[in-house]
Amino acid sequence: MARYCPKKSVSPSGNRISGAAFKLRPRDNGKLSTNWTEYIESKLNHEPIQYLREHFEKIMAETSQAKIGTLNVKKTIDYVAQESSINRKLSIYHNGNINSDNPSHSVIEGAKLDEMETFDLIADTVSNIYSF
Repeated sequence: MARYCPKKSVSPSGNRISGAAFKLRPRDNGKLSTNWTEYIESKLNHEPIQYLREHFEKIMAETSQAKIGTLNVKKTIDYVAQESSINRKLSIYHNGNINSDNPSHSVIEGAKLDEMETFDLIADTVSNIYSF
């Protein structure tokens, strides 16, 4: 899966994403938006990172210093469950619709507002970071 990571969540060197990129906001209703990269590749027949660059450039005001971080679903779920001091269990699933503006939409559920430990643990599992 992949997540848009705003400039404020990217280290000055650009090689680290902080937990701020995964912080829930009240309007998220407990569901952190991500994108299912395998869906983009298999169902939409696009290269996932280029597709996401184009998608985010349409909907985000500023992408020049933002990044796209990719994560492995199983690794993220397992790592957060093992390392969390509160045994946080996450669910990650695809919930996009082929006819929607974002057919690759997926969500991370299970974290609570202001639970920075969980957001930092999710950030620890970012495997690749891409520029716009």
